[in-house]
Amino acid sequence: MAPASPWRPRPAGRQFDDTRRAHPDWPLVVAEGDSWFSHPVEWNILFHLSDLGGYAIRRLASSGDELRDMVREAPDHVPQFIRQLRRPIRWDLLLVSGGGNDLLGARLPEMLRHRSEVARGWRGLLREDVVEAELASIRRAYERILYRTAQIRPGLPILAHGYDHPFVRPVGATLFWGRVTVVGPWMHPVMVGEKGITDADTRDRLARELVDRFNAMLRELDQRHPQFHHLDLRGMLPDVRQWADEIHPKSAGFRRMALRFRDAMDGALGR
Repeated sequence: MAPASPWRPRPAGRQFDDTRRAHPDWPLVVAEGDSWFSHPVEWNILFHLSDLGGYAIRRLASSGDELRDMVREAPDHVPQFIRQLRRPIRWDLLLVSGGGNDLLGARLPEMLRHRSEVARGWRGLLREDVVEAELASIRRAYERILYRTAQIRPGLPILAHGYDHPFVRPVGATLFWGRVTVVGPWMHPVMVGEKGITDADTRDRLARELVDRFNAMLRELDQRHPQFHHLDLRGMLPDVRQWADEIHPKSAGFRRMALRFRDAMDGALGR
């Protein structure tokens, strides 16, 4: 089990280099992503994977990152995962945690109607054209990752997850044993404050629907691209008490997911 006060791995680059030297036979992994790979308070998935051992992981993730920014290329900007894949070393696997901030973050208000516009039910609260456009944008970002990875490292397996179903509630990420909220909540202010959706079951159903559609999109990519592997984490944390805040599991929950990640990584590499 993870300690109550999370141990912090060494800086990402140094930890990766030290692990490579200590375990030259371990597979080498690039991991790009958001707070599920880089949560600053709870032990995130990558911290647990490092603790479990068996893989040397080059962590690139940053809390709050959107997938569209992870893949953005410009004359003066090369995405981190591309810079790493170009290094003259043997890479065995690319991990991606991205899309949650795109889908449930800044564009969420555009995806929802006000409760007063919909007489009953929850499906009518979704602006289908906006939701589909956002999912299409996320899909294009993943296709960009597939395309650029195939260019640089043909055949390199890519493993991406689709998150678990969150609980919409007024709880953000905190420090000092919950005394200081540093970011969030994310969905609750939009659904309640902006859209007048006061029923908790309706809010959670909307969040579940968006996560389900995101997973369906990843599953389709999995079916179309042999090197792409969709890891379904839904249903792993069905109790709100397993969540640290509105969208992040507690350390114990992240560990359960890391164990599933390790099995999927082993499977992707035929271990």
